[in-house]
Amino acid sequence: MLKNADAETLMQDARAMQAEGERLFDAGDWRDAAEKGWLAARNATAALVLETTGVHNPHSTAINAGIRRLARERGGEWAEMRKSLGDIAHHLHSEAFYGGVYNDDIGDLVRGVADYIRRAEELTE
Repeated sequence: MLKNADAETLMQDARAMQAEGERLFDAGDWRDAAEKGWLAARNATAALVLETTGVHNPHSTAINAGIRRLARERGGEWAEMRKSLGDIAHHLHSEAFYGGVYNDDIGDLVRGVADYIRRAEELTE
């Protein structure tokens, strides 16, 4: 459980969205599943940034700026999180959801967001 109540709410929402993404994918709705996966990763990142810095701006650009700053300052796993978020945004949000492009790995990417959420939670400890 995160110390900041708002960050904990964001993290719980991220877990719920990721699970919904898996459910949607299994039901054949790959496009909405992709968007749920992206939103889950975005909210987990927002929770991580808020818990770490105390700053929350709900806009994706501000969340991205926050993780980029932390990645520059801390390197290592933080830099990996930044890269993973970029990959998720590109494949699930831009290509699949907005572009309507189906790839055989969308299901794996949506399921993989669960690992991203776990890593975000670990970094808050």
